[in-house]
Amino acid sequence: MASERLAYRPAELAAMVGLSAKAIYRAIERGELRAAKIANGSRLLIPAEAAESWLLANSVVPAERPLARRSSRHRRPLAEALSRIETEAGDD
Repeated sequence: MASERLAYRPAELAAMVGLSAKAIYRAIERGELRAAKIANGSRLLIPAEAAESWLLANSVVPAERPLARRSSRHRRPLAEALSRIETEAGDD
């Protein structure tokens, strides 16, 4: 796409992915995220491809967990109360 950006400043990328700029700088310092110094080293840009690769490399797939079962006393309090009332009414 012609309107797609080629690179992002650390603060822009942080805002886009919901992280702090500090987290982005740390990823760059650790070598996890590729960045380029431009304008005599005064600007730091992260290529869009590098940002996408970094996100994909750090993606996790949630493990499937069985549905948590609630205890019977919390499962259907209204239904259980009605059942008790009906049982008590039948005893009269």
